[in-house]
Amino acid sequence: MYQVLIADDEILDLEGMVRFIPWDDLGIRIVDAVNNGFDALEIIKNQAIDILVTDVHMPGMSGIELARTALKVNKNLKLIFVSGYQDFRYVKEALTLHAYSYVLKPMDDTELISVLKQITSELDEQLLRTELDHKFSEAVIQTIEYRIMGGRINVTEQHPALSHINLDSEELFFDKPLDLLVTYLLAQDKDMVQAQITELMEPVHRLNLLSQLHFIVISLLIKIDHYVRTRLGYPEGFIPFGEHDVEAIKSKGSLAELVSWLSKHLMDLFDISNHPRLKQKKHTKIVGQIIEYVEAHLHLNVTLREVADELSFSPNYLGAIFKEETGKSYNEYIVHLRMEKACHLLKDPKIKVYEVADRVGYRYMPYFSKQFKETYGMTPVEYRRKA
Repeated sequence: MYQVLIADDEILDLEGMVRFIPWDDLGIRIVDAVNNGFDALEIIKNQAIDILVTDVHMPGMSGIELARTALKVNKNLKLIFVSGYQDFRYVKEALTLHAYSYVLKPMDDTELISVLKQITSELDEQLLRTELDHKFSEAVIQTIEYRIMGGRINVTEQHPALSHINLDSEELFFDKPLDLLVTYLLAQDKDMVQAQITELMEPVHRLNLLSQLHFIVISLLIKIDHYVRTRLGYPEGFIPFGEHDVEAIKSKGSLAELVSWLSKHLMDLFDISNHPRLKQKKHTKIVGQIIEYVEAHLHLNVTLREVADELSFSPNYLGAIFKEETGKSYNEYIVHLRMEKACHLLKDPKIKVYEVADRVGYRYMPYFSKQFKETYGMTPVEYRRKA
């Protein structure tokens, strides 16, 4: 329960607040109720007080003086002023001390209860944030273990405080949006990189939990590292991750700061000029997978979208890296491959020309002949005669 101290030199008002406010229902325990500022300050110095409810006018030490001194002892103290004086000077003083309310006497219990509910709600949120911050380091350790072991670790099972939050990077960062992020990183498109990172983190940001944002950034870095190693054939440790990186992430206090840091960090890592060994063949593995799949299905009319679905990439991404690596668009390469195979098959007189067309993926014979002539300057029949 949260702890409240009440100070008011008007005994009836003091007793009224003690008796008629449902403190237990609000999750608040009265530590003491005193009639002067000096006694109140002594209690604040010696006990953990969360909320101070004080009259503005008290002999010896006013409520304003009490609050100002008390905040030096406990900067997190929540203040509520009560007063029979509707004087703007006092209201202004209360505002400068960041008081939650200035309640006029005679008091309406519902008004004071409403303010107390607001305060306890904020204290609950602060408590949760503190607990999550404490869990953050442990969660980071387990995330690193996840990376090293290559297995799954149930963070929420070992940290019940995180149970209401989805920390499953496999669910948050599925292939398609991550695919786009990597595409923009390779293209060094800063604006789109920031937009993609913001989009990926938006579901978490709506919960407004900074510790979770920190955790997700770490999960995202690990996920990208796994992605480029397994999908693009990049070397182990392409994305370094150590204590320095964890501290850099924890130092960021907002989504905007995290997105800015993460964007720059990843852009620097993906700047190919920093990795000369990757400069020549940075997509060899995935392009090889595309070619292998196309060759195995050349007799079918395989579209780029079908290949992308098979390999779990976006068509735009595959098309871009394929042309970058081979110098040809996907469709140009397909035509080239079909024509090469057609030439090879046409050298066998036992295979009919229409069968050749069918084996290389053409169901319409006139179109095959037209494509062949555009490529070699002669029809398939003329090529066979010369061969």
